[in-house]
Amino acid sequence: MDTSKSTSNILIRTFWNVTENRARALWRILLTAIAMIAISIALLLPLNMIALENMPTASHITTNIAFVLGIIFTARWIDRRPLSDTGVFFTTRWWEEFWLGMGLGVFLMAVIFAVQYSLGWLTIADTFVIKVDGQDFWLALLWPILLYVSVGIAEEIVFR
Repeated sequence: MDTSKSTSNILIRTFWNVTENRARALWRILLTAIAMIAISIALLLPLNMIALENMPTASHITTNIAFVLGIIFTARWIDRRPLSDTGVFFTTRWWEEFWLGMGLGVFLMAVIFAVQYSLGWLTIADTFVIKVDGQDFWLALLWPILLYVSVGIAEEIVFR
């Protein structure tokens, strides 16, 4: 018996699924993580070279974008599947469910706020006022909204 041939077969089967003609699941997951980190670094390097007042939020949004791009890249080139296999379809029903989920998230946060307010756990001191001098209120409101939407999208894609 040729031991070198059987050893190479075992080695190949450790990394490659012959029936599916692609890398095994563990290696695809690791390659996906590596791709997400590499894309994050590639997107964050230029961002770190410029000075932004809202750098932490911009960095988080950029990282979420990198995660989505990493999943799209690995779904196509490493996992060898269309993105639709993850459950992302841009159909009418998908958009309806997307907006239902967004509305449900807003509603649930509003319920938590209402409960805390009614129990006296929080008070409203000012409205439409921010504590950072020289920053526009609507821009200060836009950054967190973009952050939470990007987090939601990234979580949906990554965990599918």
